[in-house]
Amino acid sequence: MKVSITKVRLRGQPYWMVSWKPKDGSRKRRFFQTKAGAEAEAESVRIQQRKAGDIWLALDAGERNELVSVYSEVSASGLRLRDVWEQYKRLAKPLERISIQEVIDQLVAAKSAAGRRSNYVDHLRFFLGMFVRGRETKFIDEFRPSDVDQWLEARKYKPSMRASAISRISTLFSFAQKRGYVTENPCSRLERVTVEHQPPTILTVAQAAEALDFAWRQEKKFLGWLVLALLAGLRPEEADRIQWSDINLDTGTVTVDAAASKVRQRRIIHLMPSAREWMKLAWKFKSRLPLSQSTRRRFLRRLRDYLGFKIWPKDVLRHSAASYWLAECQDAAKVALELGNSVGVLFRHYRELVTKEESGKFWEIRPAGLFKQTMKA
Repeated sequence: MKVSITKVRLRGQPYWMVSWKPKDGSRKRRFFQTKAGAEAEAESVRIQQRKAGDIWLALDAGERNELVSVYSEVSASGLRLRDVWEQYKRLAKPLERISIQEVIDQLVAAKSAAGRRSNYVDHLRFFLGMFVRGRETKFIDEFRPSDVDQWLEARKYKPSMRASAISRISTLFSFAQKRGYVTENPCSRLERVTVEHQPPTILTVAQAAEALDFAWRQEKKFLGWLVLALLAGLRPEEADRIQWSDINLDTGTVTVDAAASKVRQRRIIHLMPSAREWMKLAWKFKSRLPLSQSTRRRFLRRLRDYLGFKIWPKDVLRHSAASYWLAECQDAAKVALELGNSVGVLFRHYRELVTKEESGKFWEIRPAGLFKQTMKA
C-alpha cells in the first residue's frame, strides 16, 4: 500500500496531506500543518499496516478509541473479545421454534442412537412425558425456571428425588440448547438441592438367612438371582442379564459382560465359598437365569412382604454384599474390583457398617446350616 505526502492549500492555508488507499478501495486522507507531522503520520500508517492491516487503518480516530475502550472493558472482566463476540452471535441467532414434545422425541432418538441402555431411554421418555403432560405443544423456548419449579413443587419431592428430577429435566434443556432451540437451560437458575447422604440400608445376618431360606423353600426359580445380588453383589440390572453360561461353578466365578455391566466394563467376580454352595444348589434345582425386570420385581415384592419391609430399600442386596465383603477381607481395592466400584465409593458408603464378627456370621450362611436348623425346629 502506497502512502503519499502532498502539499495542498485549504481555505487559503498551506497544509501537508497524507493519503493512502486501503484494500477496500476507499481513499483515506489526513491533514497536517507541518511537513514533519505529515511524515510522522505517514510512517505511523506504514507501521500500522504491517501490524494490523487495512481494517485498523480504515478506522478514524474515534472508532479506534472506541475499539480500544471496549477491548479494555472486556479484558478487565476477565474475558476475551472473541468469546464475547461468539456469545453475541449465539444469542442474536434467531431460534428455531419447536414444541417441547418434538424435542423430547429428538432427545430419545439421539440417546438410543448413542448406545444408551434401553431401560435408561425408556425411563427418560416416561419421566419427561410426565413433565410435559398437557403442555406438549408449547414451544420449548417459552419454558422458564418458574415452570420447572412449580412442577417440582406440585409433586412434593424429597431432596434426593428433587435433585434427580432436576437432572433429568436439565438433560432435556441442555440438548435443546445444543440444537439451538433455547438460549439457556432454565434448570441452571434453580436453587441447588442439598442432599444429606445417609448410610445405605443393609440386611442383618438374620434377614439375609431368611431371604435365602424363603427363596429356597418358596421361590426356587429365583434362588440363583438372589445369590448373585445378595452374595455376589451384582447390581439388579446386572443380575437380570446373567445366564448360566456366564457362571463357572468349578472355579466359582461369574463373568459380567460389558453389555450387562452398568459401567460398560467386563469384570469377573470370584464367589465366596458360601455363595458358591448356594449357586450349585440353584443350578441343581434349575433356578431361572436370566430374568426379565418385571419378573424380578414381582419376586422382590414377595420377598419384601416376607421380610416385613413396608418399602423395599434401594439396592439393599448389593449394599449388604458390599458391607459384609469389605468387613470380611479388609481389602477395599479387591472388593471394589469385584463389585465394579471405585475404592472411594466403597469407603464412603460401606466402611464400618458391620463388624468383623457379623461378617463372619454372614458368610457362614450355608444351605446345610439352614437345613439343619429347620430339621431341629
